[in-house]
Amino acid sequence: MTAPDPDLHPEPGTEAPSFVSDSLNLSLAFSAARRAHADHTRGGHGRPYFEHPIQVATLLRDAGYDEEVCAAGLLHDTVEDSSFTVDDIAESFGQRVGGLVEALTEDPSIDGWEERKAALRESVARSGPDGAAIYTADKIANLNDWRQVYSEVGEASVEFFKAPTLDARIRAWQADLEMSESVAPDMVFNRILRAELERFEGDRDGRSDRVRP
Repeated sequence: MTAPDPDLHPEPGTEAPSFVSDSLNLSLAFSAARRAHADHTRGGHGRPYFEHPIQVATLLRDAGYDEEVCAAGLLHDTVEDSSFTVDDIAESFGQRVGGLVEALTEDPSIDGWEERKAALRESVARSGPDGAAIYTADKIANLNDWRQVYSEVGEASVEFFKAPTLDARIRAWQADLEMSESVAPDMVFNRILRAELERFEGDRDGRSDRVRP
């Protein structure tokens, strides 16, 4: 992959935040991620998927992480969702960014949703605190979005959660938090993720359409 020129004419709703525009490397990562997710949508309203990596990178920047970690946050889904490879990312953005993106990329050869998620958690844990930060920021952004979807359609939102059941999704989030607390116990995102997860579980407990055992 040749690093793209920064896109000066973005689609509405996907403009680069100022901290991205002020950095050539982040602008290039932003453009590469936009290309990777160009035709992807998210949730129940057809929103551009690209809003998600922007949320992740913004969380990382606001927490004080450096440019390479923020770049990996922008690029964290590109290998899973496009023809870009880890080697492409490393060539254009350096070995550290490439290594973080690789750690955050699921292995599609692993059968079973929960087994694949467990393997991903192990990969993230091996990458250290920076990988855990990107991963946990990703979960925070996801939970924020999914709580909105759940408030509108309840248990029918399972199709948007990319999980076999909502119970499985919650178990995975709980395991994600345990992993993050183990790898980076003092990271601020742990507290935020725990609070978001508790809010989601509270939302779910209050739904009349929940199927209870």
